[in-house]
Amino acid sequence: MGHIEAEMMQALRSAFLLLLLLISSGTVSAFRALSVASLSTTWLGLFGLFGGKKEAPPQSAVVAGGKGTKADYKLEKVSNTQGRDWKAESARIVEDEAKRRRVLDKQPTSYNYKKANEFPNLYLAWLVKGGDQIGKQIVAATKKAISDKKKLIEVCFDPVPNLSEVEVGSDWNQRFRLEIAQSLKVPDFATNRGSASTLEWSTLYWANRLVQGLGSPHALIVSVSGEGTRGQFLPTLAKGATLVRLSDLRTLDPAIKPSVVLVLSPCTESHYAAAKTLSDQFDCPAIALNAPFSYRYDLGGSLAFELAYIMKRVPKGWAFRLYPNKFQGIVEGPDYEILKSGEFSSRPSLPELSRSVGALSDSTYGRGRNDRIFENRL
Repeated sequence: MGHIEAEMMQALRSAFLLLLLLISSGTVSAFRALSVASLSTTWLGLFGLFGGKKEAPPQSAVVAGGKGTKADYKLEKVSNTQGRDWKAESARIVEDEAKRRRVLDKQPTSYNYKKANEFPNLYLAWLVKGGDQIGKQIVAATKKAISDKKKLIEVCFDPVPNLSEVEVGSDWNQRFRLEIAQSLKVPDFATNRGSASTLEWSTLYWANRLVQGLGSPHALIVSVSGEGTRGQFLPTLAKGATLVRLSDLRTLDPAIKPSVVLVLSPCTESHYAAAKTLSDQFDCPAIALNAPFSYRYDLGGSLAFELAYIMKRVPKGWAFRLYPNKFQGIVEGPDYEILKSGEFSSRPSLPELSRSVGALSDSTYGRGRNDRIFENRL
């Protein structure tokens, strides 16, 4: 015990004895003396100054936090690498992800690959820089139909490479939009103001390509939506082509005498009827181009129109025809390989052609397989 602690204890003991003397003489009440004594005893006990010696812990005891104590287990050595090759592991992860995302393209092994008059190659066929297969096919089919004295003709295919991705955009669609902007001499922004605008500008582009390919000296292009007919962005069309809204036909300039009429994006029976009226009025062929859907829920729109060209999706594949060839059912496999499920001499119904495509897909890849939506294929 230190010198200071000894003096403190002696002073407290003296104070306690003095308190006893005061009680005995009647100067302090017994109750107050008892309270003071109890407090003094408690305070002294806290500091080990009253109530005997404090026992030391046994030598075998381990005092928590004491100096010189050692843990009874080994601490793990901490390091930044922990004995692992982080660069190698990162490279393996990147490689595995690349394998998972790898898209196999077996089109080069398919019967139609790079054959001008067969089912177009996905998705280069939309691009001039990709061979311009669709552009050449629609011109060839329409020319042949006109030479065979067909007055009412329908041409129907997806206006853009990835129709299901037109809302959010895709690499193929972006490449195609740049070709549209260059051909029609409008800024890319004009063709990228929402999915509906993109599809209408795409169909307008194909109409212009048809007019150029047919060599028509005077073409009347009728827009159901009115896209490109007014406003800030006006397309530059082939020489002799006139673009009007369907609703403006009543005020059409009498000097316009078209040699061919094109109605863009017809989607009701009345639109096909308007095309027929124009064909009769000007005694020229009328072409219904790229209906967004069939009002009959079938292949093509009005049965009065010769479906000279069609390339539209059906479950697990496509419907295809290049006039004057037969209609075809096409299976698109998981790796974009192309198979022909059957041919039809006359226009089949949509269910009939779809059953043909589905049967070959099921027998080749298994029932319920080869689904482009669930397999995340565009």
